[in-house]
Amino acid sequence: MKYSEDALLARRAAKGDPAAFEEIVDKYQHMIYNLCLSKLRSREDALDVSQDTFLCAYRAISSFRGESKLSSWLYRICLNCIADRQRKKTPTVSIEKDEDGVGFEIPDTSESSDPQRSLEKSEKIRAVRQAIDALPDESRVIVVLREYENLSYQEISDMLGIEVGTVKSRLNRAREKIKNFLLNGNFIT
Repeated sequence: MKYSEDALLARRAAKGDPAAFEEIVDKYQHMIYNLCLSKLRSREDALDVSQDTFLCAYRAISSFRGESKLSSWLYRICLNCIADRQRKKTPTVSIEKDEDGVGFEIPDTSESSDPQRSLEKSEKIRAVRQAIDALPDESRVIVVLREYENLSYQEISDMLGIEVGTVKSRLNRAREKIKNFLLNGNFIT
């Protein structure tokens, strides 16, 4: 049986290799944090749940059989940790935003030296963040996984436990809402 690089990494971690688990954390911490932030809308909660996710993964790494992708396995653990956090939260949850007023992170890779262009790009990024943040949870998670984590439709389907067609249709509807938001400043319901 041929094992993927991630499955071999998980096997090393299960045998007690701390460097292997550290590699897992380094490779997936951004994805897990963005998922937590998109669902919980609080940086503090997202950090806590990200840590909980990796702690649970560390404790259960020996149960990873390599039948699915390691990212899918971690994603499922993360969703369970998020659900646990949401059950423990009081009904009045405040929404914390990052410094741009948005509930999740999008990497900014701008290297422009032109201040006007830099400002325009910054404003565009902020508008896209606001549009995505205004989406319902189920759509926002799919957009983040597809557009910012570069996961395939099949990977998203496996992670969320929904059909590939459902992923595609939700993504199309979300993109249409984002487009409408950017063009008109509001969503068509």
